[in-house]
Amino acid sequence: MVTGRSAFHRQSTVETLAAVIHEEPNRLSDAELERIVRHCLCKRADERYASMEEVIRDLRECSELTSGPRSGANFKVLLRQGKRPRVAIPVLLILLAIGTLGGCVG
Repeated sequence: MVTGRSAFHRQSTVETLAAVIHEEPNRLSDAELERIVRHCLCKRADERYASMEEVIRDLRECSELTSGPRSGANFKVLLRQGKRPRVAIPVLLILLAIGTLGGCVG
């Protein structure tokens, strides 16, 4: 959502899932935003944020948000939509699937 492209998209679903489990996403230009995204995408569940409140707190503190979006993403809209069930529920399901796959592999 931040970059406008999938971090792990591959030719097939199996290749995409393998990339999610074994590969790291491409680097971002903003170091603080990079730290937040990498924290969200940690392979081990115990290394990721414990709650969306923590993610929102860090995003609000991120200098990228206060200086305006350079990537064309509107972070205020993303944060607002992230609180809606039609957005939050699929995101949570994806995170649960990634956590489950990570647990099966590790």
